[in-house]
Amino acid sequence: MAAVSPPPPPLLLGLSGLSNSGKTTLSRLLRRVFPDSFILHQDDFFVAESDLPVVDGDVDYDCIESIDFVGLKKALGYVGEHGELPGDLVSREDQNCVGESGVGDEVVEECVRRVEAAGMGGGRVRLAVVDGFLLFHDEEVLGRLDLGMFLRAPYDKAKQRREARTGYVTIEGFWEDPPGYFDKIVWPNYVKAHKHLFIDGDVSGTLDPEGMKAKNIVSPPEVDMHMSKILPWAVDVILDAVKRKEA
Repeated sequence: MAAVSPPPPPLLLGLSGLSNSGKTTLSRLLRRVFPDSFILHQDDFFVAESDLPVVDGDVDYDCIESIDFVGLKKALGYVGEHGELPGDLVSREDQNCVGESGVGDEVVEECVRRVEAAGMGGGRVRLAVVDGFLLFHDEEVLGRLDLGMFLRAPYDKAKQRREARTGYVTIEGFWEDPPGYFDKIVWPNYVKAHKHLFIDGDVSGTLDPEGMKAKNIVSPPEVDMHMSKILPWAVDVILDAVKRKEA
Protein backbone atom coordinates (compact mmCIF):
# COMPACT_ATOMS: atom_id res chain seq x y z
CA MET A 1 0.00 0.00 0.00
CA ALA A 2 1.43 3.36 -1.04
CA ALA A 3 2.24 5.80 1.73
CA VAL A 4 -0.02 8.82 2.00
CA SER A 5 1.84 11.97 1.02
CA PRO A 6 1.91 14.63 3.73
CA PRO A 7 0.04 17.85 2.98
CA PRO A 8 2.13 20.64 1.46
CA PRO A 9 3.61 23.02 4.04
CA PRO A 10 1.53 26.17 4.42
CA LEU A 11 2.60 29.58 3.25
CA LEU A 12 2.91 31.68 6.41
CA LEU A 13 1.24 35.01 5.64
CA GLY A 14 1.49 37.76 8.24
CA LEU A 15 -1.50 40.07 7.85
CA SER A 16 -1.13 43.24 9.89
CA GLY A 17 -2.06 46.89 10.06
CA LEU A 18 -4.01 49.51 11.96
CA SER A 19 -6.96 48.45 14.08
CA ASN A 20 -10.08 48.11 11.91
CA SER A 21 -8.17 48.21 8.64
CA GLY A 22 -9.78 44.94 7.50
CA LYS A 23 -7.24 42.33 8.65
CA THR A 24 -9.66 39.78 10.09
CA THR A 25 -12.18 40.34 7.29
CA LEU A 26 -9.49 39.63 4.69
CA SER A 27 -8.23 36.63 6.67
CA ARG A 28 -11.66 35.03 6.64
CA LEU A 29 -12.18 35.78 2.95
CA LEU A 30 -8.83 34.17 2.11
CA ARG A 31 -9.91 31.11 4.04
CA ARG A 32 -12.88 30.86 1.67
CA VAL A 33 -10.68 31.17 -1.40
CA PHE A 34 -8.07 28.75 -0.06
CA PRO A 35 -10.26 26.35 1.97
CA ASP A 36 -7.35 24.15 3.12
CA SER A 37 -6.11 27.03 5.24
CA PHE A 38 -6.33 28.30 8.80
CA ILE A 39 -5.89 31.49 10.83
CA LEU A 40 -3.62 32.10 13.81
CA HIS A 41 -5.00 35.15 15.63
CA GLN A 42 -2.55 37.31 17.56
CA ASP A 43 -5.48 38.46 19.68
CA ASP A 44 -5.53 34.97 21.22
CA PHE A 45 -2.18 35.80 22.83
CA PHE A 46 -3.02 38.76 25.05
CA VAL A 47 -1.44 38.62 28.49
CA ALA A 48 -3.76 38.36 31.49
CA GLU A 49 -5.71 41.56 32.09
CA SER A 50 -3.98 41.98 35.46
CA ASP A 51 -0.64 42.16 33.60
CA LEU A 52 -1.73 44.72 31.01
CA PRO A 53 -0.19 48.19 31.22
CA VAL A 54 -2.44 50.99 32.47
CA VAL A 55 -2.30 54.46 30.92
CA ASP A 56 -3.96 57.23 32.93
CA GLY A 57 -6.45 54.76 34.36
CA ASP A 58 -7.21 52.91 31.11
CA VAL A 59 -6.06 49.35 30.40
CA ASP A 60 -3.85 49.29 27.29
CA TYR A 61 -4.77 46.41 24.98
CA ASP A 62 -2.92 47.92 22.01
CA CYS A 63 0.72 48.15 23.08
CA ILE A 64 3.57 45.72 22.44
CA GLU A 65 3.56 44.70 26.11
CA SER A 66 -0.06 43.53 25.85
CA ILE A 67 0.92 40.50 23.75
CA ASP A 68 2.52 37.27 24.97
CA PHE A 69 5.14 37.15 22.23
CA VAL A 70 6.83 34.11 23.76
CA GLY A 71 3.60 32.15 23.33
CA LEU A 72 2.96 33.60 19.87
CA LYS A 73 6.45 32.69 18.64
CA LYS A 74 6.06 29.19 20.06
CA ALA A 75 2.79 28.80 18.13
CA LEU A 76 4.42 30.15 14.96
CA GLY A 77 7.21 27.63 15.34
CA TYR A 78 4.67 24.83 15.72
CA VAL A 79 2.79 25.95 12.62
CA GLY A 80 6.01 26.12 10.62
CA GLU A 81 7.06 22.64 11.73
CA HIS A 82 3.74 20.79 11.68
CA GLY A 83 1.64 22.77 9.20
CA GLU A 84 -1.30 23.13 11.57
CA LEU A 85 -2.42 25.01 14.66
CA PRO A 86 -1.29 23.73 18.06
CA GLY A 87 -3.85 21.25 19.37
CA ASP A 88 -4.20 23.06 22.69
CA LEU A 89 -4.94 26.46 21.13
CA VAL A 90 -8.56 27.51 21.57
CA SER A 91 -9.37 30.65 19.59
CA ARG A 92 -11.60 33.25 21.19
CA GLU A 93 -11.00 35.68 18.36
CA ASP A 94 -13.17 33.62 16.01
CA GLN A 95 -16.07 34.50 18.33
CA ASN A 96 -15.72 38.18 17.51
CA CYS A 97 -17.99 39.52 14.79
CA VAL A 98 -16.33 41.67 12.14
CA GLY A 99 -19.56 42.57 10.32
CA GLU A 100 -20.30 42.23 6.64
CA SER A 101 -17.25 42.06 4.40
CA GLY A 102 -18.80 44.09 1.59
CA VAL A 103 -17.52 41.47 -0.83
CA GLY A 104 -20.07 39.64 -2.97
CA ASP A 105 -19.97 35.91 -3.57
CA GLU A 106 -19.17 36.58 -7.23
CA VAL A 107 -15.87 38.23 -6.22
CA VAL A 108 -14.91 35.26 -4.06
CA GLU A 109 -15.88 32.84 -6.82
CA GLU A 110 -13.80 34.77 -9.35
CA CYS A 111 -10.82 34.54 -7.00
CA VAL A 112 -11.34 30.79 -6.72
CA ARG A 113 -11.31 30.59 -10.52
CA ARG A 114 -8.04 32.55 -10.59
CA VAL A 115 -6.48 30.01 -8.25
CA GLU A 116 -7.69 27.11 -10.39
CA ALA A 117 -6.54 28.80 -13.61
CA ALA A 118 -3.08 29.15 -12.09
CA GLY A 119 -3.01 25.39 -11.56
CA MET A 120 -3.11 25.79 -7.80
CA GLY A 121 -6.59 24.56 -6.97
CA GLY A 122 -7.55 21.34 -5.25
CA GLY A 123 -5.82 22.19 -1.99
CA ARG A 124 -2.41 22.74 -3.56
CA VAL A 125 -2.12 26.09 -1.77
CA ARG A 126 -2.33 26.01 2.01
CA LEU A 127 -2.28 29.27 3.90
CA ALA A 128 -1.45 29.86 7.52
CA VAL A 129 -2.70 33.41 7.98
CA VAL A 130 -1.25 35.16 11.02
CA ASP A 131 -3.78 37.90 11.77
CA GLY A 132 -2.42 40.54 14.12
CA PHE A 133 -2.02 44.25 14.76
CA LEU A 134 1.59 43.96 15.96
CA LEU A 135 3.64 41.70 13.69
CA PHE A 136 6.16 43.82 11.82
CA HIS A 137 8.16 45.44 14.64
CA ASP A 138 9.66 42.11 15.76
CA GLU A 139 12.44 40.68 13.59
CA GLU A 140 12.00 37.16 14.96
CA VAL A 141 8.31 37.13 14.04
CA LEU A 142 9.10 38.57 10.60
CA GLY A 143 11.74 35.90 10.10
CA ARG A 144 9.17 33.14 10.56
CA LEU A 145 6.84 34.55 7.90
CA ASP A 146 7.01 33.80 4.19
CA LEU A 147 5.28 37.08 3.39
CA GLY A 148 3.97 40.13 5.20
CA MET A 149 0.86 42.01 4.07
CA PHE A 150 0.20 45.46 5.54
CA LEU A 151 -3.28 47.00 5.41
CA ARG A 152 -3.65 50.74 5.88
CA ALA A 153 -6.61 52.94 6.74
CA PRO A 154 -6.91 56.70 7.18
CA TYR A 155 -6.93 57.92 10.78
CA ASP A 156 -10.50 59.25 10.62
CA LYS A 157 -12.01 56.11 9.09
CA ALA A 158 -10.15 53.77 11.42
CA LYS A 159 -11.30 55.82 14.41
CA GLN A 160 -14.92 55.81 13.21
CA ARG A 161 -14.87 52.03 12.68
CA ARG A 162 -13.21 51.30 16.01
CA GLU A 163 -15.66 53.45 17.93
CA ALA A 164 -18.57 51.76 16.15
CA ARG A 165 -17.49 48.33 17.42
CA THR A 166 -19.68 46.96 20.20
CA GLY A 167 -16.76 45.27 21.93
CA TYR A 168 -14.44 42.28 21.89
CA VAL A 169 -14.43 38.80 23.41
CA THR A 170 -11.26 38.56 25.53
CA ILE A 171 -9.46 35.85 27.50
CA GLU A 172 -11.25 36.89 30.67
CA GLY A 173 -14.59 38.11 29.37
CA PHE A 174 -15.63 41.06 27.23
CA TRP A 175 -14.00 44.42 26.52
CA GLU A 176 -15.48 47.71 25.38
CA ASP A 177 -13.31 50.72 24.61
CA PRO A 178 -13.81 53.58 27.07
CA PRO A 179 -14.43 57.07 25.61
CA GLY A 180 -11.40 58.57 23.88
CA TYR A 181 -9.58 55.22 23.72
CA PHE A 182 -8.62 55.48 20.05
CA ASP A 183 -6.81 58.81 20.39
CA LYS A 184 -5.32 58.01 23.77
CA ILE A 185 -4.24 54.40 23.24
CA VAL A 186 -4.81 52.91 19.77
CA TRP A 187 -3.35 55.58 17.48
CA PRO A 188 -0.18 56.38 19.50
CA ASN A 189 0.65 52.67 19.76
CA TYR A 190 0.12 52.21 16.03
CA VAL A 191 2.47 55.11 15.27
CA LYS A 192 5.14 53.79 17.64
CA ALA A 193 5.11 50.25 16.21
CA HIS A 194 4.86 51.12 12.51
CA LYS A 195 6.64 54.41 11.85
CA HIS A 196 9.76 52.49 10.77
CA LEU A 197 7.83 51.33 7.68
CA PHE A 198 7.24 54.90 6.45
CA ILE A 199 9.38 57.62 4.95
CA ASP A 200 10.38 60.04 7.72
CA GLY A 201 8.25 58.01 10.15
CA ASP A 202 5.05 59.66 8.91
CA VAL A 203 2.37 56.94 9.20
CA SER A 204 -0.08 59.09 7.24
CA GLY A 205 2.44 59.52 4.45
CA THR A 206 4.31 57.22 2.06
CA LEU A 207 5.59 53.75 2.81
CA ASP A 208 9.35 53.27 2.50
CA PRO A 209 9.65 50.98 -0.56
CA GLU A 210 13.19 49.84 0.21
CA GLY A 211 12.38 49.07 3.83
CA MET A 212 9.23 47.19 2.87
CA LYS A 213 11.09 45.13 0.28
CA ALA A 214 13.87 44.31 2.73
CA LYS A 215 11.32 42.99 5.21
CA ASN A 216 9.33 41.17 2.50
CA ILE A 217 6.17 43.16 3.24
CA VAL A 218 3.67 44.26 0.61
CA SER A 219 0.73 46.65 0.84
CA PRO A 220 -2.31 47.32 -1.38
CA PRO A 221 -1.66 50.04 -3.97
CA GLU A 222 -4.28 52.34 -2.42
CA VAL A 223 -4.88 53.35 1.19
CA ASP A 224 -8.18 51.94 2.46
CA MET A 225 -8.91 50.23 -0.84
CA HIS A 226 -12.32 48.53 -0.90
CA MET A 227 -12.20 44.92 0.22
CA SER A 228 -13.70 43.78 -3.10
CA LYS A 229 -10.46 45.03 -4.70
CA ILE A 230 -8.09 44.03 -1.90
CA LEU A 231 -9.13 40.37 -2.05
CA PRO A 232 -8.21 39.78 -5.74
CA TRP A 233 -4.99 41.74 -5.24
CA ALA A 234 -4.11 39.62 -2.21
CA VAL A 235 -4.88 36.37 -4.04
CA ASP A 236 -2.56 37.35 -6.91
CA VAL A 237 0.21 38.28 -4.46
CA ILE A 238 -0.19 34.96 -2.64
CA LEU A 239 -0.08 32.95 -5.86
CA ASP A 240 3.14 34.72 -6.85
CA ALA A 241 4.61 34.01 -3.40
CA VAL A 242 3.74 30.32 -3.68
CA LYS A 243 5.42 30.11 -7.09
CA ARG A 244 8.57 31.74 -5.70
CA LYS A 245 8.59 29.40 -2.70
CA GLU A 246 8.27 26.36 -4.96
CA ALA A 247 10.92 27.53 -7.44
